[in-house]
Amino acid sequence: MSETKFIYGFRKKWIDLQVAIRLYINAFAYFGFLKAFEEIKNYFKDSRCLFKTNPNRYVIADGEIIAVPDMPPVNSKDFIENVLRDIEWINHSKQPQLVFAIVCITSKCPFKCKYCYNSDLHTQEERLSIETIIATIESLIEKGITSIYLSGGEPMMRWNDLTKILQKFRTSKTRFWLLSTGYQLSIEKLSILKDLGLKGVMISLDSINAEQIDSVKGTPKAFSYATEAIKAANRTGLLVAIDCVFGKTLLQGKDFKNFIDFAGQQGAHFINCYTPRQMHHVLNDEYSSFNLSDFKQLEKLTTENQKLSDYKNLPITYSPDLWEAKRGCVGGKLFIYIDPAGNVKPCPFIEKSFGSINDSDILRILNNIYVNNDKHECMINKLLTNHMK
Repeated sequence: MSETKFIYGFRKKWIDLQVAIRLYINAFAYFGFLKAFEEIKNYFKDSRCLFKTNPNRYVIADGEIIAVPDMPPVNSKDFIENVLRDIEWINHSKQPQLVFAIVCITSKCPFKCKYCYNSDLHTQEERLSIETIIATIESLIEKGITSIYLSGGEPMMRWNDLTKILQKFRTSKTRFWLLSTGYQLSIEKLSILKDLGLKGVMISLDSINAEQIDSVKGTPKAFSYATEAIKAANRTGLLVAIDCVFGKTLLQGKDFKNFIDFAGQQGAHFINCYTPRQMHHVLNDEYSSFNLSDFKQLEKLTTENQKLSDYKNLPITYSPDLWEAKRGCVGGKLFIYIDPAGNVKPCPFIEKSFGSINDSDILRILNNIYVNNDKHECMINKLLTNHMK
């Protein structure tokens, strides 16, 4: 098992230089020699440029250098190809390439999280057959998606089918992640999943306060499930990200740093900071909706984490909401979401379905999204794009 660690300082700058050289070389072939310089220059001037959010460190695991879980490794051919397509999107408004998909493989979940965005779809019976799931993933890979997140419900509730899915795509270069509460994620099971090609796990955890986590997730073992799974995944050699619904307490600088320190001690490499959403339950107090001042504080904290040397050996934080504030909603453009019932949506927070994989081919549904997607945008993205660009 190779060691997973952070890269920073001169070594990180050397990698960035290599990426720039590879980008120019490939841009010459993609755009033509003279046009390549102009395209890259215009791209780097734009605030939406991917490199504008480049942290001061990367994570290296199994020879792959990772800046953010959603993107391919920065030292891969797929990463450069994604940047070239991003240049066409930003510079010329061309249809972007889908990069990743969240595929819910089960309707079952042992928890009752108050902020869950699909709790109304949880059932005791599965709504998607294993054959439908596999056929859909095959089409997504054919479409060029480089990362697929297997979610639920709780995907460990469908263990046998989970292993079948990974076995089926074991030789694919598509990167598979598991989105989980940490339920039943032992070292033994994680080792099996890694051997089947799993690249990493994203574990839900919002606080170092066990009582708070157990309460919001509706089970007395939620905190221990999450923390033990993070430690086990790290020991197994998997990439480890934490999906954090960012409560108001974490907006305090000291509490934010304590959470980052704790996450690092458990073995996390990345933290995705999601702001609370009022979905199927009314969330008050700790998980109440953010105002502009809250978002600006979150931006300050995540920027410090990405740039200051004090954090160089600690997990890298990102806020999808703040990232989209500059680029606009990327749901249905860079990623899609398939819920436990098979409904295909631009993202989990848009209620409208553009079709179901139980009734239609995923590629046909994706075309429907491309044609009609601009008509749908969540309230948080509207707030941020209007005030924080």
